[in-house]
Amino acid sequence: MPAPLDSLKSTWKNYIANNAFSQLFSEMNAQLNKSSSAYNTFISIQSRHSDTFKSEMQNAISYADAQTAYGQTKKALLDLIDLLTPEDIAPNSTGSEDVLDALARALEVKIPLMPKHLVNCDRKPAVKSFRRSFGSWKEKARAFQFYFILACPTQEPEGFTERAIYEIMGDEEDQHQALFNYPRQENGRVRIERLPLGFTTKDSKEAFKKYFSNRFTLGNTSFEDYLRTGLPNLNWEYIATTLSITAQDWDAEVVVDYLQWLMDSFSTVETRTSNFLFFFVIPLKHAHEPDKIRRDDHETLKSIEQLVEKNTDCATLIAALPPVEAVEFEYWLEDLAEPSQAKKDEIIQTIAGRFSPEEKARFEDPNKDKPLNMEHIEDFQARVYKFHK
Repeated sequence: MPAPLDSLKSTWKNYIANNAFSQLFSEMNAQLNKSSSAYNTFISIQSRHSDTFKSEMQNAISYADAQTAYGQTKKALLDLIDLLTPEDIAPNSTGSEDVLDALARALEVKIPLMPKHLVNCDRKPAVKSFRRSFGSWKEKARAFQFYFILACPTQEPEGFTERAIYEIMGDEEDQHQALFNYPRQENGRVRIERLPLGFTTKDSKEAFKKYFSNRFTLGNTSFEDYLRTGLPNLNWEYIATTLSITAQDWDAEVVVDYLQWLMDSFSTVETRTSNFLFFFVIPLKHAHEPDKIRRDDHETLKSIEQLVEKNTDCATLIAALPPVEAVEFEYWLEDLAEPSQAKKDEIIQTIAGRFSPEEKARFEDPNKDKPLNMEHIEDFQARVYKFHK
C-alpha cells in the first residue's frame, strides 16, 4: 500500500491530468502546512491561475495565451508536488482519504451497482431525444445510425455517450455482452477513442479505414469490400463506435466532407448486417451558454448543425447539455441509498466547496436551481461505485 504522501501526490497529479483545478486547489489549501515554503509557492501558483481564469472570462487575453498560461500552471504544480516532503503536509491532515471519498464510503447503498450508475443522473430531455431517434430508426430497420453529442466539457458529453450505450443494453449486462460490441477500457467501461484525422479529407478517410481495419481485423480485405462481404457475417446485434473530436479540431473544410463520406459509405450498404451506432463526441466550451461561445466555436456549431440537418434520415444532434439541478442529484442519491436530507446536503455542500468562483456564484444565485456541472456529479458517482461495486 502506498505511503500517505505518495497517495496524496498521485491523487493531486490525477486532478491536474483531468484539469480539476478547483478540487486540487481546495485539497492543497486544506492539507498543506501553512507554515511551509511549499504553501507559499502554492498560493502564488493559485493566484496566477485565478488571474488567468478571470482574464479569459473577460476576454482580456486570447484563447491561445490562456492555454499557454494554464500549461505553465500545470508544470509549476507538478514541480511543486514532486518536491513535497512529509513536513509540507499539515500535522492534522491524514494525507490519504479525500472528504468526498469518506462521504461516498459511508453511504448505505441498497441496490446492486452497474456501470450505468456512473453516468445516469438526470439528462431527461437529452435521454428522451436519444430514445426517440433510436426507437424510430429501430422501427424503420435503420441499421446505420449516427449520433452527434455536443456539450461543454464540464457537462461530460463522454458520459452521456456511455449512458446511451447502457440504455440500449438494459440492465442485464452479462446477457448482452456477447450481443453488443463497443470499445472497452480495461475495467469494462466504454472507451471513447479519437476520431481518426489527417491533414486532408483524403488522409482522414485513409486514417478511418486503417482504424476500422485494425478493429475488425480486415487483413488484406479492403474497406469497401468488407462493407459488402464482411458485415453480413458479424454476429453482434449492435456495434457501437465512439469517436471524439474537439471543437478546435473541427476544420469544416476537411471534417464535413470526411464525415459525410463515412455516413454515405455505411448507409449505402444493402446487405443485412448488425446495427451500427456511431457516436461522435464533440466537447465545445460553454455549449450551454450561447453568449459565451467563442466566434470560432459558433462557426463549428453551425457546421455541425448543417451536417446533421442534411442527414436527418440517419443522424441526430444532442447538444448543449446544461448543468444538473441539485435536486436531481438528490434523487440519484435516494435511488441508491436513501440518505437523510442532512447527509444529502452535506455531500452537495462539500462538492460546492470546491467550485470555481464562477460556479459558486451560479450555485448561490437565488434565481437559479443550484446547478451542478456534470463533471462534479460523475466524480462522486465514480467514488460511490469504487466503494460499493
